[in-house]
Amino acid sequence: MVLSKAIEAEVQTLIMQNRRLRAVKLVVDTTGCGLKDAKDFVDSFAAGQGVPVVKALPEGLDAQLNLLLSQGKKLNAVKLYKEATGLGLAQSKDYIDKLEQGGALFGDKPISGKRDTAIDEIIKQQSQSKGLVQVSSGTSPIRLVLFFLLLIAAIALLKYLFNG
Repeated sequence: MVLSKAIEAEVQTLIMQNRRLRAVKLVVDTTGCGLKDAKDFVDSFAAGQGVPVVKALPEGLDAQLNLLLSQGKKLNAVKLYKEATGLGLAQSKDYIDKLEQGGALFGDKPISGKRDTAIDEIIKQQSQSKGLVQVSSGTSPIRLVLFFLLLIAAIALLKYLFNG
C-alpha cells in the first residue's frame, strides 16, 4: 500500500478525531485496496505501529503493463500488477482496464465504484445512529427552515386552542 505523507497525516488526524470509518474510506479511495486491507491498515496505524511495510514498486511498472497489453497479454498484465502492488484481483483488473483505455498511471486516484456507495451508506447510518441530522443533497436549507416554521406555528396553534 503506497500512501503519501499528506494522506498519512490525514489518516492520523481522522483517527485522532475518532473518525476511523472516514480514515478507512480515505485509504480505500487513495490506494484502491480492499475494504478489509484498508481497515487493517487503519487499525495498525491507530495502534501506533505506523505505516506497514510495503513492497517497493518496480520502476516503469506502467510501461511494462502497456507492453504486455500491446502484446495481447492482458491476463499477464493483471497478474503483474497484482503481484507488484499487493492489491486484490478485482482492483488489479480495474486498473488494467483503465490503463488499457489510456486513463491510468500509477498514483492516479484509483477507480472507485460500488464500494464508495457502500462506505458512504455506512457513514450515513453511523451518523444517524448518533442522533445527527443528515441533510440529503435533494433537501434545500430553505425547505428545512419552512418545515420548522410550520412546525412551530402548528405547536403554537395547538397551545392556543387547548390553553385558551
